[in-house]
Amino acid sequence: MEQGVTNVIHDNVLQSVLRRMMGMWHMRYNESSYSFDDHHTPDISTPEGFLDFIALGIVMELGRVLDRRTYSDKGISKKESAEILAGRRWFRTVLPMLARRIVIYVGNRVTNAFSVIK
Repeated sequence: MEQGVTNVIHDNVLQSVLRRMMGMWHMRYNESSYSFDDHHTPDISTPEGFLDFIALGIVMELGRVLDRRTYSDKGISKKESAEILAGRRWFRTVLPMLARRIVIYVGNRVTNAFSVIK
């Protein structure tokens, strides 16, 4: 993604930056004062914002599988493993909120957000 996530390339910490973005989004979406026009989180009421959230969520779900260290002798540190699990948990916690707050149309039919994601 080069500089698409930030204006500085962080090869050694990009996965951690993405997990922390999900953590921030999780906190913002769960605030009672959250509105869809918040400029620090994707507007999940739009197709683009919804897909941005889902794309990062998929990275969270596949975090360990996509990390080549998983398959090495050294492996992933316990601290980072905990962060990987937290990223998945944050994504999964927001999913029910999505299903309650937005309506998705597939063709002309209303579809639950969960069925698009799963």
